Amino acid sequence: MPFKRRSLAIFILVAGRLAMSSETRAATKEDLRISDFYNNSSSLDLPHGSSKKTDGAGRQIDNLLDGRTLPIPCASSLLQELRRHREALGDSARDALRGLSQRPSLPRDGNRLTRDGRYRIHFTSEPSSPDAIASSDRDFNGVPDVVDQVEEALERSETEIILHLGWPSPASGPQGDRYDVYLVNLGPGRQGLTVPDRDIPSTPQDDAFSHILLDSRLEGAAVLSAVAHQVSHASLLGLSTRSPAWWTEATAAWLEIQVTGDPAPHREALAARLERLDASLSSDSLLLSLGDLLWASYLAERREGKGEEVRQIWLELSLRGADRILPILDEVLRRNGQGDLQEAYREFTRWTLFTGPKNDGDHFRLGSLYPPIVPKATHAAFPVESAAGETVEPLGASLFRFVGDGTRGGLKIRFEGEASSPLQVDLVITPAGASHPHLVELKLDSRGHGEIGIPWRGVREAVMIVRHAAWEGAPARFRYSAQIDPLYPFELSSFGALPSPGGITLQWATATETDVLGWQVYRSEYSGGPFTRISPLALPSGADSQEETDYVYQDASVISGRRYYYLVEAITVLGLPERSFVVSARVSDERTQP
Repeated sequence: MPFKRRSLAIFILVAGRLAMSSETRAATKEDLRISDFYNNSSSLDLPHGSSKKTDGAGRQIDNLLDGRTLPIPCASSLLQELRRHREALGDSARDALRGLSQRPSLPRDGNRLTRDGRYRIHFTSEPSSPDAIASSDRDFNGVPDVVDQVEEALERSETEIILHLGWPSPASGPQGDRYDVYLVNLGPGRQGLTVPDRDIPSTPQDDAFSHILLDSRLEGAAVLSAVAHQVSHASLLGLSTRSPAWWTEATAAWLEIQVTGDPAPHREALAARLERLDASLSSDSLLLSLGDLLWASYLAERREGKGEEVRQIWLELSLRGADRILPILDEVLRRNGQGDLQEAYREFTRWTLFTGPKNDGDHFRLGSLYPPIVPKATHAAFPVESAAGETVEPLGASLFRFVGDGTRGGLKIRFEGEASSPLQVDLVITPAGASHPHLVELKLDSRGHGEIGIPWRGVREAVMIVRHAAWEGAPARFRYSAQIDPLYPFELSSFGALPSPGGITLQWATATETDVLGWQVYRSEYSGGPFTRISPLALPSGADSQEETDYVYQDASVISGRRYYYLVEAITVLGLPERSFVVSARVSDERTQP
């Protein structure tokens, strides 16, 4: 009967290892969660009313952070989220928010209207002001160089984000059509923030006028990066003020990269996200939120690459005035015929294997510029037992790497989740040599348990992806183990090739068979190959058996007097191959059939 392969071959094999070991995980700066502000608001012990407009934006951010460090260069999403929940904050934090919401007043404001008339850049060169910009003017046009650079960056951002990609222009307010950008001292490590010009309302109206603050000490490539990022935030505020920080920051970062073509400024956040896939996609971590640009990139690039699906999600947010992003994501994905959110997240976790050196050109457009994925654990010796208490959050995924070493037999992986587990388990198996990886799903029973065997001698590595399929809820617990079974998937008791009147007869017998679906026969004229399959159809197996099973195959397509080399290959029920050793025979000289 014809043999139907049941595995799914995915993607293009990329040379090298899929992930770094745990010892080489990327070091990341201290993170900050938005919930830290709610849970510890009583610790903000600055005197009430100490934050004043005259303190400047940098001081206001210091007061808001209360000794914490902002882990990303943008404060827009943090400001927006805290404004929405200001009642949960302490008095000092609310004072700081109030101060940041007021437009700066600069001494001797040297405001500059951009050439297209869309933006007005406010700055001061007053030496006594903490917001003073550098006064260098290398092109002698009477405008400080940094102002020229900001103007060019604004025009470039407007062209790409608004004209080419179709996002709305930043809303400048009812008093005019010129959008205000202020160059002020924001403090170390802070490049910019976009500030709504009114409080986040609890009304159906779900957009906001805004203005941008940029750090007055920006220089070089950081100018374009910061400007593009804040123009993106301003455009998004024109659609919705209710989007959670993770989705807002992810989209703004993705739009920024459409302008700059360079994800390098966010490499640390990307590395953190690729190391912490087990944390929920909707985590309130600021560092992971910026790293979620990977998710926005996936949504934008899995189809036409222009981000239409991302834009549709924001349009739905604007129309509904709702802050529950995940149901909207799910609905838009279903409407576009791309499956639901659960299916999209499953595919996304597979895409993350193809970043950095593993980029294959078929996934992330800038995948080669992204850091590599970092598995939670790498196992190169067996047996192994997982650490106790492994967990993964809703819409999170944990990755574990098993390294092949040429050992004969099979790797048996056992997985134990919780009853009615929301977990899904995939294995991406990379054969040795220039072969495509195989994607195999490990089916779990009603207890959340499952087992899989992988023919191991011809495998370079296998990556297990454990994914929490639910949108919300508690983290899911699981454990796993892996060990080598030397008799998996078969044990040959004999294998030989003999000349015969009809050509060459192959005979082999197995002492045991497990999960073998069928057999293929390969031949070569050289002992080291390459080997070519000569069996037009797979020979059906004798099914799982602990008793001897015999097979015979007649090769009639041989030439008299030549020696041929053979091997047989078992195909498991998952479509994975395991080959035998090589045998040979010489065709009798009396044979005349060509």
